[in-house]
Amino acid sequence: MGSTHGLMPRLGLVLAFGLLSLCGHAGGGEPCGPSAEAQGAESPVVRICYGSDPLQFADLRIPSGPGPYPVAVVIHGGCWTNFFGLDQMDNMSATLTAAGVATWNIEYRRIGDSGGGSQTP
Repeated sequence: MGSTHGLMPRLGLVLAFGLLSLCGHAGGGEPCGPSAEAQGAESPVVRICYGSDPLQFADLRIPSGPGPYPVAVVIHGGCWTNFFGLDQMDNMSATLTAAGVATWNIEYRRIGDSGGGSQTP
């Protein structure tokens, strides 16, 4: 892999930032809520909107120190129900970031949310 050894982690971070910057709506790719620093988290967290709905956001954590960093997109489970949210994956995201991995912990619309689909009988 010679020349591509350090390329993949950088490419992941560039793609993540690029996808957010391509949002064609107001507020796309910009911080849209309080950071977790204000909530007492150890590493800075920036909440970035990727859509106009209040449930279309992701929490970005970037390790301290010089990069580049590998990137993990963290998606909570819950079978598309509203019982679970991205806070379910906060500890895993923080642990990965402490180990040197940038994380995108994403929230999304689920069954029963506006634009999130409906249950089928």
